[in-house]
Amino acid sequence: MLLACIFAVAYFLGAIPFGVLITRAKGVDVTKIGSGNIGATNVARAIGNEWAAGVFLLDVLKGFGPTFYARSVDNREWVWFLVGIAAIAGHCASPFLRFRGGKGIATSLGMVFGAAPLVAAGGFLVFGILFAITRFVSLSSIVAVGSSVILAVVLRDWVYAAVGSLLFLFVLFTHRKNIRRLLDGTEPKFCFKRTQPPGDGGNAIVSAEPASPSLHEDEDGAGDGDADYGPVDDPKETPSAARDLPRTGAH
Repeated sequence: MLLACIFAVAYFLGAIPFGVLITRAKGVDVTKIGSGNIGATNVARAIGNEWAAGVFLLDVLKGFGPTFYARSVDNREWVWFLVGIAAIAGHCASPFLRFRGGKGIATSLGMVFGAAPLVAAGGFLVFGILFAITRFVSLSSIVAVGSSVILAVVLRDWVYAAVGSLLFLFVLFTHRKNIRRLLDGTEPKFCFKRTQPPGDGGNAIVSAEPASPSLHEDEDGAGDGDADYGPVDDPKETPSAARDLPRTGAH
């Protein structure tokens, strides 16, 4: 009965969309900005780095709290990770967002810190180094999760090696569009400078550069980048006024 309650609490705690709540408190709908994701990276684009740091910490705690509590009441490592996975599931499929959500990186980090802190520290270190070099959040996240699995094998933590392998496949799936853009050379880098685009009402946002010309990817895989562009008419296909007017002969 206790474990069932822990799983339920973990899921609903993970489902709290802090990115949405904080940006809405600032008068912004993060789901309509940038990539539309509710995670810290897109929050940074919407309202700034300081708020994004808060969202990142809260999302990490959503995974850490339930996992650490499970560890304190149950000595089975696989139970700790299952509780953490419940929190990740809540974050990625939140009932408060019609069962949509984020990509689960920060919450996954919290889960691993709660269950296997040494592995989590190693993965986070890899993320920090790679991000400092490339400024690609997506690439750094993917490599960090993969490296944590390798570290778990080195440390003979076979439970996390198994769980982490599944988590790595999940991260590859949730970042499939990012992987496509990385291969195409169109993935935007995270930028720390603040810009003020036209029509933002004077609210500076964090930009990503270079801006991707396509956003909010549809079912066919076009878009979901970091800038939103409308259709542009091709002047070659637009008939001129002269061509639209009927020709009249001389009388």
